[in-house]
Amino acid sequence: MGQVLRISVGVMGVLLVVMTAGLWIRRATTEPEYGMLFTYYKDDGSIALVLKVPELNYRRQVSPDFEDMRAFWWLKENRSVPIIARKEGENTSSLYQFNPDAIEFETVARVWIGEYLTDVYLAPNQKWLSYPVDDTNHLEVCQLLNLETGQVLNLREKFADAASILCGEFSSDSNWAWLYLPSGSWESGNSQNAYRIRLSDGFVDNVNERFDGASIELGSLDGDWVIGRPYENGLYSNRYYWTDPTKVQWHPILEQSFSPISDEFYQEWVVDWLPDENLLIVEVLANENRYGGVVGVPAGGGSPIWTLDEMYYLYTPDCREWLFFKDQNDQLYRMRPDGTEFTLIGGFPLGYEGVISPNIITDQNGTKWFYAETYAHTNLVWRMHLDGTHREEIIQHSEDLTIANSSPDKQWLLLSSGISEGWYIYYRARLDGSNLQLLSSDSSLHFFDWSLSPTKSSQSALLLIIGIGLIGSSIFGKRPYHLMRQRRRPAA
Repeated sequence: MGQVLRISVGVMGVLLVVMTAGLWIRRATTEPEYGMLFTYYKDDGSIALVLKVPELNYRRQVSPDFEDMRAFWWLKENRSVPIIARKEGENTSSLYQFNPDAIEFETVARVWIGEYLTDVYLAPNQKWLSYPVDDTNHLEVCQLLNLETGQVLNLREKFADAASILCGEFSSDSNWAWLYLPSGSWESGNSQNAYRIRLSDGFVDNVNERFDGASIELGSLDGDWVIGRPYENGLYSNRYYWTDPTKVQWHPILEQSFSPISDEFYQEWVVDWLPDENLLIVEVLANENRYGGVVGVPAGGGSPIWTLDEMYYLYTPDCREWLFFKDQNDQLYRMRPDGTEFTLIGGFPLGYEGVISPNIITDQNGTKWFYAETYAHTNLVWRMHLDGTHREEIIQHSEDLTIANSSPDKQWLLLSSGISEGWYIYYRARLDGSNLQLLSSDSSLHFFDWSLSPTKSSQSALLLIIGIGLIGSSIFGKRPYHLMRQRRRPAA
């Protein structure tokens, strides 16, 4: 019996070692599964990040409790997210560099920002921070802080007569920052009384002095053109204009229009900008009863490169080699940015209409898919190749599911359903629509980012140690008493 027990212990040890080795090999040779990070709004008003891994039934708070938090998503491609946050009970905020995969918070700088992290901007090079503070007269004044040196640009000295000085964004090269000085006629969201300040030496450029009080709505402070709408007779123009920053004269971005400019219903909207092609995409309302269409025009203005009458533009930021459109009959088209290869690629499924937030997602094989949601009595999620082939209806659901994005390993879709303002129900599904899973219906959880699942390597190491211990016990352990050869006592 003891021999059988010893052999069984050894077999169990061998099995544990083999299983642990197989687990490590699997993790080393397969793509990791991604969990999800959610922003958790607690009842006491604090904010935290929570990691959820559905397949492991795993949930854990991975950040301290913050009184306030703001993330800067334009650096997300590097799997690193800058976050400004303030811990509970502290007066000082911190700039963190957050790795969503390793769940690591690296403190970059500490700074007193104020009560709320609103209107806070971070330069793309992460060397400058702008945020509002109250001066001695309790007026909002923008503060510009060099995070490397601690230098603060005193803007009150430069704008002594201004009531308030509001912060704006930084230029793409991190050399300039926008500033706004509101007046009695200033409206939130436009660029009246706009200035830019050069961060290297504090030089102030009065933008409105050069652009005659226009609403500057597109362009780059470090570029050579600006798009805006001039302010005339108390109203902003219904047309867009462009100008070289060295000039004051505005020129219409469309030299031709769909109807006389005097038509009170004529309106233009710049809906997209393709820097590599130097192309602006403009939608036009021709008159009260007619939607004009979509126009492609150089950023510097001039004659349209192409014009599509009575078409609607579908914004797809993850695909720039093709532009997508739909007509009033819900037929889908694609076209090259230069206006060539305009092609009908299909229509919506019978009985459905509308397109909600189209996405272009590349699967693990490198194939690009056009994903969209349409609606009727039930919501339908479908996909197809970019040429219109291989169309698949992958999910039918009673809720208005919207594809938010896909996981970095291109295995999962994140879908959301809006219930009320600020409250979403989240699902996930495979790229082909299979394995639809409810992730969260908690109004206090908002999706933040994807994160690698915890590997729990400590558990694997523990299993390996136990297995080796069992094998050692079976080989070298003390033998049972009744199986040992007994030494006879000598006769008396």
